[in-house]
Amino acid sequence: MPLSNAEKQQAFRKRRARRVAGLEQALAAERAKAALLWRDLAAVKADLETALAENERLSRPPCPHPAEAVLDGRCHKRGADLW
Repeated sequence: MPLSNAEKQQAFRKRRARRVAGLEQALAAERAKAALLWRDLAAVKADLETALAENERLSRPPCPHPAEAVLDGRCHKRGADLW
């Protein structure tokens, strides 16, 4: 027996509701992945900033002052860290 118009509409609404629920789940999963990627990106940026600061520190010329001015890895005449 063929479906009536009301039955067809009801079946369509059920299919549409299932599709919408599936899309909402997929969207939630993609948002969770994006949040993880943003967190990873922030960590990589922080590591890059640390590496750049270390590179800048190590690229400075050595201290010209005599060794007596240097205590605990720091030149007390210039106030700079030494490597």
